[in-house]
Amino acid sequence: MSLRDKLMESGCGWVAIEGTRIYWMLVWHVLKFDFELKWAKPYFINQLPSRKSDTKEAEWIGECL
Repeated sequence: MSLRDKLMESGCGWVAIEGTRIYWMLVWHVLKFDFELKWAKPYFINQLPSRKSDTKEAEWIGECL
């Protein structure tokens, strides 16, 4: 099952993606037709205190969305 399928199955309508290098582009293009997408600029996320792990960053981006 793909990420898109799992998101559709769970009823997700919004997706936030932290755009690092070019890796986010493929995911963006796959999801753009089915979801409302928000792009989080990595520079600003990395400036925040106490968000130094991928899990904490993902939780924070989800909270903001």
